[in-house]
Amino acid sequence: MEDKISKMLNRMDEKMLDLTNKMSEVSKSVIAHDNELKFISKKLDDMETFQRRKILRFDGIGENDNENLMSIMINILNNSMKVKCSSSDICNLYRQGKLIRGSNNARIVVIEFVSLLKKNEILKARKELKQTKIFVYEDLTKCKYALLKKAKKLYGQEHVWSFGGNIFAKIDNQIKKLESKDYLL
Repeated sequence: MEDKISKMLNRMDEKMLDLTNKMSEVSKSVIAHDNELKFISKKLDDMETFQRRKILRFDGIGENDNENLMSIMINILNNSMKVKCSSSDICNLYRQGKLIRGSNNARIVVIEFVSLLKKNEILKARKELKQTKIFVYEDLTKCKYALLKKAKKLYGQEHVWSFGGNIFAKIDNQIKKLESKDYLL
């Protein structure tokens, strides 16, 4: 009887060892796939950031039914922001979001510029709009926007900004480029 129990325990030990080895292999495989997924996600975010590099978003610009958005934006850029700009500098221009009739909330204006230099010139001139209710910011990816939002909450609105699709923060009197939300933990 003891011999049968001993054999049964040995078989159970072997099966347990076999299952442990298989679990270890599966765990290593999951870790490898997780790392690969993170790598691919980062590359995809980088590609999307590159596509958005010439785009700015304008919030706070009133909306009318029969508006000429191009002339409104050219007027704001030339007169309010003091940046020489014409329609030939703009590649694409539209309002984003669903129009809600009767709402006081104007949709965001998205502008894609022909040149990165013009976009950066306008981004630097946004300080001219401080006395208005118009805000200008980069068109960030979902991941970068979440990072910006979390960093602003952690370090304060005035110590966090984006430029060139990258997020920066002034931490302990040093400017640091934030790469991922893991950095903020």
